[in-house]
Amino acid sequence: MEALTASGDTDPNEAFRYWWLFFRPVAFSPLAPTGRGVGGEGEQSWLDAILQGSREYARRLGDRLKERIFFTIFPHLAQGFLEDRQQRLSMPPVAHAPGSPQAPGSPGKRPETSTEDELGDIFEATLTLLYRLLFLLYAESRDLLPIREAPYYATSLKKIKEEIADKGGVAESEVPDRLSQAYSARDTTLYDRLGRLFRAMDKGDPVLNVPAYNGGLFNTTPASLASAGRGAGGEGNRREQRIARFLLEHKVPNRYLALAIDRLARDQDERTLGLVFIDYKSLEVRHLGSIYEGLLEFKLKVAEEDLTTQADKKGERYIPLSKVQASRKRKRPEVVVHRKEVYLSNDKAERKASGSYYTPDPIVEYIVANTVGPVLDEKLEALHGEFRKVRKTFDNEVQKSKAYPSKEVLDGKMDHRQWAGQQTYNAHKDLVERLFDLRVLDPAMGSGHFLVKAVEFLTEHLLKFLNQFPINPLGFLLDQTRRNILRSLNEEQGIDIFGPLEEVGKDRNNPWTSKLTDINLLKRHVLKRCIYGVDLNPMAVELAKVSMWLDAFTLGAPLNFLDHHLRCGNSLIGATFKELEEATREYKGYRATGASLKLMWSLDYEPLLKAIQHVLFVSKMADATAAEVAASIYRYDQARQALAGYQVFLDLLVAEHFGCKDGPAILQHGNPDAKSREEFLASLKEEWERRTVTQAEEIARRADLRFFHWEIEFPEVFFGFVDADQRQIKHKDRIKNGSAGFDVIVGNPPYVRQEAIKPLKPYLKKTYCTFDSTNDLYVYFQEREIFYLRVHGRMGMIVANKWMRAGYGERLRDFLQRTGQPLEVIDFGHSPIFPDADTFPCILLMTKRPQALTEKQKPAEMETMAACEVAREQWNNRMDLEAFVLKRRHRIPTRFLRKEGWSIEDPRIQALFERIRRTCRPLSETIGTSPLMGIKTGFNEAFVLDVDTASRLTAQSSTSRQILRPLLRGRDADRWLPKPSDVMLIHIPSSENVDWPWSKYNENRARKAFKEAYPAIYEFMSAFEEELKARQDQGRFWWEFRSCAYYDKLTGPKLVIQSIAYHSLFCRATPKDMPNNSVFFLPTDDVRILAILNSPFAWSYMYRSFPHKKDEAIAMDSAVVATLPLPPDLAGDALRDRAERLLENVAARKEWEATVLAKATREFGVPENEPKLLSWLALPSDEFTTRIQAIQDGPKLTGALLQKLGRFHLEARSREVEFFVQQLELEQTLAGLVEDAYGLTSEERELMRSTRPVRDPLDVLEAKIRGGIEGPGGNSTEE
Repeated sequence: MEALTASGDTDPNEAFRYWWLFFRPVAFSPLAPTGRGVGGEGEQSWLDAILQGSREYARRLGDRLKERIFFTIFPHLAQGFLEDRQQRLSMPPVAHAPGSPQAPGSPGKRPETSTEDELGDIFEATLTLLYRLLFLLYAESRDLLPIREAPYYATSLKKIKEEIADKGGVAESEVPDRLSQAYSARDTTLYDRLGRLFRAMDKGDPVLNVPAYNGGLFNTTPASLASAGRGAGGEGNRREQRIARFLLEHKVPNRYLALAIDRLARDQDERTLGLVFIDYKSLEVRHLGSIYEGLLEFKLKVAEEDLTTQADKKGERYIPLSKVQASRKRKRPEVVVHRKEVYLSNDKAERKASGSYYTPDPIVEYIVANTVGPVLDEKLEALHGEFRKVRKTFDNEVQKSKAYPSKEVLDGKMDHRQWAGQQTYNAHKDLVERLFDLRVLDPAMGSGHFLVKAVEFLTEHLLKFLNQFPINPLGFLLDQTRRNILRSLNEEQGIDIFGPLEEVGKDRNNPWTSKLTDINLLKRHVLKRCIYGVDLNPMAVELAKVSMWLDAFTLGAPLNFLDHHLRCGNSLIGATFKELEEATREYKGYRATGASLKLMWSLDYEPLLKAIQHVLFVSKMADATAAEVAASIYRYDQARQALAGYQVFLDLLVAEHFGCKDGPAILQHGNPDAKSREEFLASLKEEWERRTVTQAEEIARRADLRFFHWEIEFPEVFFGFVDADQRQIKHKDRIKNGSAGFDVIVGNPPYVRQEAIKPLKPYLKKTYCTFDSTNDLYVYFQEREIFYLRVHGRMGMIVANKWMRAGYGERLRDFLQRTGQPLEVIDFGHSPIFPDADTFPCILLMTKRPQALTEKQKPAEMETMAACEVAREQWNNRMDLEAFVLKRRHRIPTRFLRKEGWSIEDPRIQALFERIRRTCRPLSETIGTSPLMGIKTGFNEAFVLDVDTASRLTAQSSTSRQILRPLLRGRDADRWLPKPSDVMLIHIPSSENVDWPWSKYNENRARKAFKEAYPAIYEFMSAFEEELKARQDQGRFWWEFRSCAYYDKLTGPKLVIQSIAYHSLFCRATPKDMPNNSVFFLPTDDVRILAILNSPFAWSYMYRSFPHKKDEAIAMDSAVVATLPLPPDLAGDALRDRAERLLENVAARKEWEATVLAKATREFGVPENEPKLLSWLALPSDEFTTRIQAIQDGPKLTGALLQKLGRFHLEARSREVEFFVQQLELEQTLAGLVEDAYGLTSEERELMRSTRPVRDPLDVLEAKIRGGIEGPGGNSTEE
């Protein structure tokens, strides 16, 4: 309510009505169950529903905004910069951006001088311009800028967007043309107005009552490129200066800028469909970051010819229109990008982002809470007693002040409490340092999603802790920060703070002090001191800064300097001082002279000492004023200069792995003084030495490498002071073993397949103990994270789960168990965590052991790891993951985790399966063979016929029937018996398997014999002769299948297995049924084996033990199915008799289903053998009727026919349920007999039932009885 009344948009009465609506008792009463509580359980209140609706709206809005930015706004702004550049150079303008109004008379010609580098500059400048606009939209929406004051409003982005909206109107389709008419393609007045806003944000503007916010985002006074050295940020600083200069020297014409701002500021109302302004308050900072994160892997391009899109398994890709037309006979494809138009694409020509996966909030929150949380709790518990002492010190100081007042008190500059607070802070300020001595890292931070959440978590929990101690040193520090900010605004910048300084500081209703709250100021300290991030993409680093600034933006306070902790580089490529020392020792015999050269030098740590002192100064600086920000920048620049010599040494060491072979050898020749990069370079006497250094530095800065040497990027994390005077340093591990490194490491490493990192593999092989040639990139992140974690620190990552079972993960599993200590694994399996990709993610929580276990050592008996699985049906991106896991997780002894593979199943199930494998025989041993693959024709078009074609060929020649067989595909597999096949196979095995009339002849005579024996088949197949001859899979003649070593089994009785199974659908086929290569088969008709395969126990075993594929499918590969353990005693006649009865029941049902389909066709015009009809029987009568009417042929059903259809539906559904009930009773009995055969105890049977996986066959059958609808792949879903 305070927020509503303070906003000025709502009168007090209206505010009260809102307050009452949201907080009346009934708002908290449960509504009907929605299935959206914890893991799909629980109840929602009205207030929950409102909150959820708001979140859903924000998600939809974010998705739409992301789409517009990618396809319209970004290309449009980039096009504007190009247009401006061409006008300046007096060149013809290029064509308009997709979806934008074209300039009158524009011939659409691209300037020949638009190089890739120039387009790269435009890309980065456009992205920075978008960052600035985003910041202003967000800050203005939250009243963090003086939007209600006339001077600022007249200049504001709010005013600009309102003017544009007035000219554009509310009809989205009309806006481009209206703005094209209203705004010039040459004038840049809108950009100039934005320029004043940017200058005000950068330097402050008393006229607008805007203080200086600095930070680098709004840099409007870049230094000359010539003077940009290797100072603060190095390459990053030069990039920032270059972009700032570009934005000053180039402009976006009004026509382009107006449409871009309008598309960024307005969205279509979901009810009225008219355009309305976006309330950026409804978008969280993390969501804003995700909107832009997808852009980072793309480049700006100009189409050299018309482009269209082509869809594949990975999404849409841009391809030349000419290639599509040349290769396909189809309707003319749509031109998506015209020749010379600007568009965004990556190196794979993808149209949308595919490798950047935005982590859902429940997962981010869980990882942060369970990594940062325990570490922080331990720290706060240790400090609790110390903070209790502060109050006593304060009370004593108050009494002292009253008894012996200081000069400041006597002069009226301070009261007794203020003076006592200052003295108390001086006495206990070490507690502040200890409180903030917690370092949280994301080594692949992207937009900073995890780090923003870490800042929020730390701030919230620190504040809760401090609230227990009203008198505490941090409170005094925050008060001082607040006073410094207000003093700087009033005295240094001339900003109107609406009252005298001393009074304003005490007035919590003042618009300045009301925003300078303890939580906002504390968040700034947490951000500056505790948060670390790294990313390979420099624009991701800038985006992370924007996310952090938006989250911690405090009215009146400059944007924090963050370059010291948010760094650009490759987290996986770099060297340590220890490696440097070892490398110089190894080069004693350089160039194979045979002489043993002595180590020429040892590392000088004095520059490192200075650098750490500078960095610690920067971290402690509150950045409360512009002067403090400037001090942070200067001191960090000094730190980078002090570290520059080490940078060269370490670059030389690592560059050896990337083609600079003489790199390490240079270290034996140069000046050992690390104080100066320049002195080291000057000491090199030979030209090849200087050339080698240049080569190494160029390699180190390559965009795909960007060496990152952790110990010089974050020296304070790895080195500490030995003495109280801080004049000597050592590696922290040499001061106290295990103390070096980060307290917490979190994140979502890149999902990059091993094929894409081939150039890095030689380096990775030499430097990572977990290396395997098939490792995906995230594996190396896991090793690196443990390496840079301090002992007993916490690591939490979401990664693909394949490492737990895949062969390539063996070394990683061993490393994680021995060097780290697994704490928890949450396996999401096929849950749609990332909707655009089935990545099989899992959360892994780890800590680091004080001492790695040796090969012979095992984890302690009592050491356990928590584990939990979240099935697809249980996941939703609004769930309370913490509560879900707490309810369902179990503990596994760590010693159960084998390097051969980790299982996170309940230990009781693991023990049961282990006993089953030990006492039973593999399926392949029981039947004498592994599952066999079906027929592979090599060219289906020539061998596979639909029913009409098969009938025609049979009518042409009766002999055709002799070699036509029903083809059994994966889609035809069903439970117990296959579905009727709707295709036939021309069955012509190789002459090596069958003695055909032509088998003994040469090709010419064989062709003639084939034609005489099967004339219709010959004529049909001759049309494909060229393709059939090109097959590798052919027999002696082009019309035959390839030879098959098990042909006799192929034509015998068989049990059929889908190669990719979504359900338990094993069935018995006849000798005439010919399986294709999408199924395997077992050459047996033993129904006992079929009963075991179809049992709930077997489904549970296979689901837990066999590999999974996309969309929760199980890979039923031959080698895997062959290992399925079968009981030595197949339960004899009881199992066989019950299975035969079940087969009779299923056969009767299928025969009845055929009559139902025939009757529906005959009496109601339903297409012949329409398979959907059977799944619709479970629908309510009116819905069933509606669907039948939608597919029927002939006159519309009315009157008596509709009544007849209703009776038909009722009778058919009743009979179907009877069949299913009979089948369920038989299957339940069979399930018990199978469990008997495996020797399960009553406790084990209950365990299997209580932990059964999704799509348990009995559950599916019960769902069909209740009214389940058959979904994709035979899935039964209830409607």
